[in-house]
Amino acid sequence: MSSRPPEADDRAAPGRWEGGLVIGGGLEGRLAVLVERATRLAALASRLGMRPAGLVARELAGMARDIPDALVRAIAWDQGMGMARRADFTEATGVKACSCDSRSPWQRGTSESANGLIRDCFPKGTGFSKATDGEVRGMRGQLNGRPRQTLGWKRPADAYAGLSGKAA
Repeated sequence: MSSRPPEADDRAAPGRWEGGLVIGGGLEGRLAVLVERATRLAALASRLGMRPAGLVARELAGMARDIPDALVRAIAWDQGMGMARRADFTEATGVKACSCDSRSPWQRGTSESANGLIRDCFPKGTGFSKATDGEVRGMRGQLNGRPRQTLGWKRPADAYAGLSGKAA
């Protein structure tokens, strides 16, 4: 993370994403989560198995391909094994993926905040193998439709749509 450019620190520059995995209770599945730093837009992968780092890289690459090139410049990931194959992700997308420093979750504060909001819908102990893809999509809609004070009470979906219109 020490190589992250200074303009990424204040969350003003769009296209910088943070990501991580939310692990289900009893180690039953996980969700891959990407959050755009400037708008707080959350993109979530469907439920994933527990150990396939290659699967995580493929899922994230698929998610990144759906984002306009101007709005995906870099992804900061946690130190976990889920993104051990981040070189595969970078090769597939051309997007730089870096890791936070060890034991430094505050370097991905936007992602950590989103994970807390996810836990409002899926409390700790919930196994994601029991959640449906529809429930995950519904939770993503709730996250992106919830007005945020930090966005001047805009919803992340609206803030992101404004960026998307400029990037087109």
